[in-house]
Amino acid sequence: MLKLLQKECISDANFNIKISDNNIKVNAIVPSDSNKIKKEILGYENLPLFSPEILITQSQKLYNSLLQWEYRSVCLKKELVNVTNLEISILKAKCTNLIFIYNDKTSDINHLENFFLRFSFIYRVNISTISILSDKTTNRNTSSKRDNKSYQYKKAFERLIDNTITQESVNININDIVMKADEKMNVNLSNLYSALNQAGIYKYKIDGLDKFILIKNNSIIKELDKYQIKDIVLNEMKNKGLTLELEKIYQGSNFYFNQNTLSNLEHKRSLPEYIGEPGLEHFFFNGIVWKINKTSISQIKYEEFDSFIWESNVIDWYPNLEDDFFSISKNHLHQLTISLKEGYCDFLDFIINTSNVYWKIPNNNLSTDQLIEIEQHIINKITCIGYLLHTYREQSVTRAIIATDFIERGSKEEHGGTGKSLFGKALIEMLSTYYRGARNKNLFSDKHLLGGIDQTTKLVFFDDANKNFDWEQLYTLITGQIDINRKFQDPQVLDRERSIKFYITTNYAVHSHGNSHDRRFFYVVFSDYYGPDKKPSDDFETDFFSKTWSWEQKNRFYNFMAQCVKAYLKWGLVEAPKENLEKNKLRASINELFLDWAEDNYREFLNKETDKLMLFEQFKASLSEIDAKKFSSTSFKKNMKNFCKLKGFIFNPSKEGKDIKRNSTEYFEIYNINNS
Repeated sequence: MLKLLQKECISDANFNIKISDNNIKVNAIVPSDSNKIKKEILGYENLPLFSPEILITQSQKLYNSLLQWEYRSVCLKKELVNVTNLEISILKAKCTNLIFIYNDKTSDINHLENFFLRFSFIYRVNISTISILSDKTTNRNTSSKRDNKSYQYKKAFERLIDNTITQESVNININDIVMKADEKMNVNLSNLYSALNQAGIYKYKIDGLDKFILIKNNSIIKELDKYQIKDIVLNEMKNKGLTLELEKIYQGSNFYFNQNTLSNLEHKRSLPEYIGEPGLEHFFFNGIVWKINKTSISQIKYEEFDSFIWESNVIDWYPNLEDDFFSISKNHLHQLTISLKEGYCDFLDFIINTSNVYWKIPNNNLSTDQLIEIEQHIINKITCIGYLLHTYREQSVTRAIIATDFIERGSKEEHGGTGKSLFGKALIEMLSTYYRGARNKNLFSDKHLLGGIDQTTKLVFFDDANKNFDWEQLYTLITGQIDINRKFQDPQVLDRERSIKFYITTNYAVHSHGNSHDRRFFYVVFSDYYGPDKKPSDDFETDFFSKTWSWEQKNRFYNFMAQCVKAYLKWGLVEAPKENLEKNKLRASINELFLDWAEDNYREFLNKETDKLMLFEQFKASLSEIDAKKFSSTSFKKNMKNFCKLKGFIFNPSKEGKDIKRNSTEYFEIYNINNS
């Protein structure tokens, strides 16, 4: 049980212990190889929190030159075969683009090629033609002539960097695109198309329209436009120094790279796009894929993956796989129980805090039932994360996840800030997500509501649904097909095999509309541990998913999310404890006007028999004329029955809940069995 789980904390860690609000907060200080590695990378300590690019070199002289030119740079003083995944992961976490600077005249080509095969997302820049960088550093105090030469070299280097990034790391053979015959330069379009195809650039039908794509690593699809294709060709010519050929392409670029001319590219008729698999999931990172089943998480290369994915589904992270942070099992009563590494993974601790619905009670005063309930909330959140991240569409499990609050709200209350939207942001980190704020009461009147969904979308996130949110509008979207109506385009129907899941947050209790509702929605419940007076950043001293979030914690986040998928594949969706959830649903089923009146007046009709019509008239007298017309005698009675259930009162006990009528007059008997 949870009280015992605190002994499961990592045995080789030191701990900071903070005591506040009668709760013990344990922060583990875990010995990590990452700190040692950071100290070994020359220049790491000078890097900012985040940078557009970081340049890597093996040469300290080259490193000094890059520093002199104010580039964000590091030096790996070791052979490339000895560079570790962890080193690259730590560096990639600090930038958008990692760029390896080398001189092919002084480098081991075999080691270079193997290095770029291992880390295919790293850009390569060969500076063998820029002698001032490759040979010696620049002294700013030399003559103006040398300074001018240095400036020219620097500009050439900057162009080389820019061209390399713009070129999308595409290796294209440009040798026979422009051919010389009879002292004239001519562009051979057949060779241009062939070179583009060999580089992985094709025509491909997307949403019924012919578009251009680039296939990277034989498995990653990226949509290109005609300008990007032109830049790929031109930049390769610039890097090769083909001045005359470049000029010829410039002169006719509007023809060679227009939509009609490029339509002659080879058409990829079908690519087996990854739409998920039963019992299996993949996380796609820079340069590596995690393969997840119900018993293990393993790493594979993209070459071992036999489907295609869109580049927007690749997570911009080079991960380091760790051991599990939690374990779910069944106890002797066949109940699910969980053991945890608390104080190690910030996001797991966030899940624990938002599941601790009894946080105001000191830990040593919690009952066994309360500890079990907290555990069930943790397991519920873990399996819901796993379900949403599992991209396969299981017809037997098509549910939208609703995030709601544990505490019982008054009819006019709504409390945000409990962590529901932050939970959703974690999903956005993992999945290509279509996000919509859901407070607008006319949300479903927008015929273009889902127009932002495309072929890469995996999740629809409706955030902050109001009390009038029309849940029935989602029924077909959840279990049937999705009609997409984009502005200025023909409507389209999303393939049923494509799995798009729904996550909705609300500060209000959700009223069940019967079986059709219940079989489509599943709930995660958040405690009020966080709220207006306390934010997650108060506990973790940083904002999740920000540039200030440490590499260690972000890497653990990705590990935790993979472990959630593994747990879901083994245990399926695990329900949250129902008692408070059902109570909040019941409250949502009672009209607000009635609830306000009944809460103020129930003592006047409690523990006695009362004329129903008289009560009804008293109720209507408390309302405006317009509001009074909204109620019938039947709706008044239905609200009264639900109010009795909510309060734990017994309705018409002498007739076992059936109607009490005498002389054509109906009466209510409402009793409190607790006499309170």
